[in-house]
Amino acid sequence: MKKRMKTITTSLKTLTVLSLVFPVYCFAAEDDIDNTIVADSSGSALQLESMAVTAPVAEATLGGIDIKQLPMASTIINQNEIKRLKFVDPDELLNRIPGETLVRNLRIPNGAKSYTIPLIDGVALGSPLSGATQDFGTDVNPQDIQRIEITKGPTSALYANNAFGGVINVITKGSQSLPEQDTRFWVEAGNYDRYRGGASTKGQVQGIGYLFHASSWNLSAFRDQGRVNDLGIERIIDVGEERHQASGKLIFHPDDLSSLIIRGSYLKDRTSNPGELLQSEFDQDNDQIGRQNGFTENLESYLGSALYERDMFSDGHLTANFNLRFTDAAGLSRFGGPNDDTDVDINGKVMYKHDFSFLDSNIIIGTDIYHGTNDDFNPAEDPEDNTRDDDETRIYAGFAQLQFWPIENVQVTAGVRHESIDLDHKRTESFSGDIDSSTVSFSKTLPKAGISYDYLDNHRVWFAYGEGFLVPTVGQLFTAGRGQANPDLEPEEAQHFEVGLRGVIPLFGRDLTYDTSYYNQTIDNFIVSSQLAEDRARNLNAGKVNVQGVESVVEYQPFDFIRFGITHTYQDNKYRRFIDGNGNDLRGEELSRSPEHHVNGRVAVLPMEGLAIELEVDSLTSYSTRDNSTEDPRGRFDRDELINLRVTYDKGPLEVWFHALNIGDVKEDRVGYNTRARQRSIRTIDGLQLFGGVAYHF
Repeated sequence: MKKRMKTITTSLKTLTVLSLVFPVYCFAAEDDIDNTIVADSSGSALQLESMAVTAPVAEATLGGIDIKQLPMASTIINQNEIKRLKFVDPDELLNRIPGETLVRNLRIPNGAKSYTIPLIDGVALGSPLSGATQDFGTDVNPQDIQRIEITKGPTSALYANNAFGGVINVITKGSQSLPEQDTRFWVEAGNYDRYRGGASTKGQVQGIGYLFHASSWNLSAFRDQGRVNDLGIERIIDVGEERHQASGKLIFHPDDLSSLIIRGSYLKDRTSNPGELLQSEFDQDNDQIGRQNGFTENLESYLGSALYERDMFSDGHLTANFNLRFTDAAGLSRFGGPNDDTDVDINGKVMYKHDFSFLDSNIIIGTDIYHGTNDDFNPAEDPEDNTRDDDETRIYAGFAQLQFWPIENVQVTAGVRHESIDLDHKRTESFSGDIDSSTVSFSKTLPKAGISYDYLDNHRVWFAYGEGFLVPTVGQLFTAGRGQANPDLEPEEAQHFEVGLRGVIPLFGRDLTYDTSYYNQTIDNFIVSSQLAEDRARNLNAGKVNVQGVESVVEYQPFDFIRFGITHTYQDNKYRRFIDGNGNDLRGEELSRSPEHHVNGRVAVLPMEGLAIELEVDSLTSYSTRDNSTEDPRGRFDRDELINLRVTYDKGPLEVWFHALNIGDVKEDRVGYNTRARQRSIRTIDGLQLFGGVAYHF
């Protein structure tokens, strides 16, 4: 099996050469393939209706402009792709997207930072300073997702300055028009005690649209038990996830010029993870009970939102969006021990866009406001050592962005964004009642700019520049354990440059679509957790880091019954300046868990109407398990290839599917290095997963 997987990988890496020049996005349903090039009213000659993991361009806009016309790297994951993948783990979907890393963020593999901001209908789900790439998979009911718009880099004034990696914007169903009547029931079952099911209904009554979704699932795991330490008592937990989720939406049109959407969702989730295995444990028995960072969490979350839009004057459009989220989570955190957290997040965004006939221009002005509180109770083995952390985050942002066409087929975007951020922290000792409080404030105004040029009717080149700003978290400043807290930390600052090409090439009577970009970003005051001694570390502004890479996707359908797609990510992430806590000069060292190449290839066969059979291979080159590559005596880690097979039949009222994921039965997922144990630490995955399901519409 391993030899066969390596043969497939060799073929994929050969295709990588092509992907560096010609890219586009994976597979859409048959009825989405329409390689149409048309002119639009903005003066740009290019619309790429067939970008495969893209929705029709006219639906995916930013500031009223089709995303694919803007000078930024972007991917739009359409409804057909979401329906077909039926993901549980968001990485099932994200592995197909250029720029996804092994750790939490787009482009920059660092789990302690919020370089990626998750949004829902254009507004942050929670704090912009605490988001992660995968968050949409937890906070948003998958049955409620219409499409996902992913943009890369801090290049738009409409998004927060800490989007060094990018933004993941979930567009929910029914956000643009009244839905047609439809009710759907579905069930799914598979190995590892996998059970999922749900129901949804949508329609309209007397001009009021409605959508309601409910789902439930129960998942076990290959390692179905884990060992955790609960207040000094070691105990066994059953591993897996039990989730119950519901969401609903009402759509009103008060008059011909306005719309109002009110949405609510509820999530109850219990997750238990067996933790990581040391290399010696994995070699002895890879399904044994884990001792490394096992955790369990009970989470309950409520989300309410409102979106109001109105056409104003003759050429203006007002958008006002509001989110309120309440989250209560308790359990054993992966790194911090027992916890009991209550979070309240309030996000508001008001934006006004005005179009002008002069140079086909428009201007967008607006404000983002965030207010969040976190109440964190920290139980200890001795009740006299219990503490409570109360944190408050306030963010005010004002932005303006101008877009215009100075000449035909040239589009210019220029913007500026100001952010003021206040972080308050208060720690109370339960026994003594002593209170320790701190407040820090930051502010920054940053430019964003870009230009697109359609040098042929079906090819576009673009360039973008943006600056980024990420403040340290309250945890990094005040509450991090093992001595890591450092109240003197400075914000990270980024300079970002990117250039890209996208278009369509006729090839033997069919269109090959491509989209590729090269980015280069330098981050000053980069924060790392630097080891000072065997059991102590400290957060430090390490100096300077450079991340650069090429992201490409190609799609081609030579015949009606077969299509091909390949996604390639090249990255080169290195320290430019860094002396660690032990005096080691890591200049020139690669950031850990940064494989140089990531290739995802798909081939889909369509033997009959409604039936699609897809084979996917996901391959990584080797990577360093530590920033200081000399610490791991085994050198670089090389993960085996992941191979997935998906068979879907979708015709009329009936959907049937069967998935075989991880056919090679790979167990080692992500590998780091444990300096205290002086051996590798391995995060495992479930190996071969088999499941199938059926859905019925009426």
